[in-house]
Amino acid sequence: MTNNESAEYGRSSGATINVASNSGTNEYHATLYEFFRNTDLNATGFFKPTNTGTSGIVVPFKKPTFNRNQYSVNFGGPIMKDRLFFFLDYEGFRQVLKPLSVLTLPTTNELNGVLVSPVRNPLTSKVYAAGSAIPTADINPVSQQIISAFRAIPGVSNTPGAAGTGLAQFNYAVQVSFTDNSDKGDLRFDYQQNPSDSWFLRVSDRKENALNAPALPLPLDGQTNGKIRVLDQQVVLGYTRLFGADKVLDARVGLSRTKAGKFSTSIGSTPFNIPGLPTAASVAGGLPTTTITGFTGFGRQSTNPQFQNPALLDPKVNFTWVKGKHSMKFGYEYEHVWMAVSDNNPLFGSFTYGGGYSACPSGTIIPGVGACSSATGTPVNLTASTVSDTYWADFLFGTTSGYSAANVFTAHLRQTLHSVYAQDDWKALPNLTLNLGLRWEYGSPYSEQNNFVSNFDPITQTMITTTPGARARTSHRLQQAAASTAIPSSTLT
Repeated sequence: MTNNESAEYGRSSGATINVASNSGTNEYHATLYEFFRNTDLNATGFFKPTNTGTSGIVVPFKKPTFNRNQYSVNFGGPIMKDRLFFFLDYEGFRQVLKPLSVLTLPTTNELNGVLVSPVRNPLTSKVYAAGSAIPTADINPVSQQIISAFRAIPGVSNTPGAAGTGLAQFNYAVQVSFTDNSDKGDLRFDYQQNPSDSWFLRVSDRKENALNAPALPLPLDGQTNGKIRVLDQQVVLGYTRLFGADKVLDARVGLSRTKAGKFSTSIGSTPFNIPGLPTAASVAGGLPTTTITGFTGFGRQSTNPQFQNPALLDPKVNFTWVKGKHSMKFGYEYEHVWMAVSDNNPLFGSFTYGGGYSACPSGTIIPGVGACSSATGTPVNLTASTVSDTYWADFLFGTTSGYSAANVFTAHLRQTLHSVYAQDDWKALPNLTLNLGLRWEYGSPYSEQNNFVSNFDPITQTMITTTPGARARTSHRLQQAAASTAIPSSTLT
């Protein structure tokens, strides 16, 4: 339903989706099917796009891989004729994607410390002329480790960087694999207790395991998602009671939970010796997120690892009464939500090299190698402008323009919701039906299992934390905002 929803449905500003599960009958039935898609069956079009970098590198078109197999079987029938039925289904999903990724990596000259512009180490004031190699001893030890990892990447274009910047844009193309496998199934029982009373029980389970492979060989990674895991489980019990031919009571209770998250493939590896990084086994490993202006980012994805594990208890009851020209429906729903959430980032740290601190100020004297403050020799006027090689020099010297890190923390959130509605579809005239409804909803503010909730009070300039039994004024305003009442509506049909 995308518009004109009745008062029965709420808590949504967009479409509402109703899902009905199948049930068994007095006869055995089975269905088997498969949906198949393969790269060989995909057309590429007459015009095949290419990518051209600023240094003239042309990346030819490569057909992206897209293979999918989606297959299912279901079977249903009677356990006791006219009384007890079953329905069982299974669906498998297998998919492999390999889209083309075009990256900008450091050139051989940049890895060797040979840059197109003169630079100065801002930590030592030592200066280096354009075209001369920066000695290995002058390069940050961690940067040296990363450079060794870049040297081991096969297939990087040997095209030199642009003369003015040193950057060889689009010098590495790779089809990054993304595999996605899932299995899901449902088991449903229906029991007709008597002509007026019926029951159903449904149990559902879904497991998904995906792998977004690194765009760059580990430990460089390339900031990809890594391993993605999703577990969905649900159990629903429903009861329906008929009161004559014009009244129906429908009650059900559902319990569902989801465990979903992504985890870097670098977790657990220790190729770099960087002091001060988190050591928790669930987080540590690999290279922190690294961004150098002009180049493709590498290291771990900044929002990784991340997970949300919500659970929901959802009992509800509906009563329908058809009387004359009126079809009335009333209902109440209670929802209790609890979830564990880890969404702080970057948990393993993030380095940014974008300050251009290595640019040589105009008028710097370079006698070959020397300190800016005491150098003697023939003056060489240099530009103070920054180019890609300047930011690369920042990386070589270890002078970051930004660093951030988040605490390893899991929030255990709780929320309670109540919904009540009444509606009437009134056939006022043979060609006029009025759909009338009133709905009231209340959603409590989120609380935290261990009262780890805080907010900043700009008036007192202090942090306000929750304690057992506390009720802050801000929470009261949130509660008022959460409560809403639907306006009765009428629709011509």
